[in-house]
Amino acid sequence: MPKIDPKELFVQIENKWENAYWFARMLISNDKYGSIGKDNKLLSTITGTLKVIAKENKGNSDLLLLQKQAIKNILSARFERAKALIQRVKKFVVDLDDLINDEVDMNVFILTCDNIMMPINQAIANIPSDDKEFTLAMAKTYLDIEKEKGLASVIKLWDDLGVKGCLTVERAEIVKAFAVLRILLNKNTNLNSKDTDIILTAFTQEFERRAAQKRKKQSWRKRRRCYIFYLRIL
Repeated sequence: MPKIDPKELFVQIENKWENAYWFARMLISNDKYGSIGKDNKLLSTITGTLKVIAKENKGNSDLLLLQKQAIKNILSARFERAKALIQRVKKFVVDLDDLINDEVDMNVFILTCDNIMMPINQAIANIPSDDKEFTLAMAKTYLDIEKEKGLASVIKLWDDLGVKGCLTVERAEIVKAFAVLRILLNKNTNLNSKDTDIILTAFTQEFERRAAQKRKKQSWRKRRRCYIFYLRIL
């Protein structure tokens, strides 16, 4: 196993774009921060407001304070009646404030919302919630062609039938979103290749983590549907 160069590790940790990953984790954390990053409309409102403030306050020493206050105000208004979430949202605001110390940090946060969280949310929504459609279609095909002999094939392949269908959709979504993000980053002259790699891997890690969570939810539905399917044809 190759040794990790401590100097290289320190440089990577110090790179402000590393926060793209940590901002993404904060935005999606439910137990700690209320999963506010799952709401694309809310994220769009936040980043749109931050961009307008930045545009209208160039050179203003209070720019960062204005942007932070805007985040606080938007979230407070959005969750003021959500008693179960409000304390987590307040903690998000406090912890985010600690991480954003200058204009670059704020730009990392904006990019994370616009180009990591929102595309991932949309991509995850496009992945089937379960593999029922794929599984039943393939199972019916085997039974139509092979009749009773096809049942053995269905039983043997049940787990794979739907998984391959869902994973095919999942792969298509991540490839599409990844390509869009890469093009956008390559056009940004303020980013070097290391910055781009950090952002792209943050996107990939967060996408896979979210997709894996969705796969876990599919598994129990699959077992239940398998039993029902067998009972109906026996």
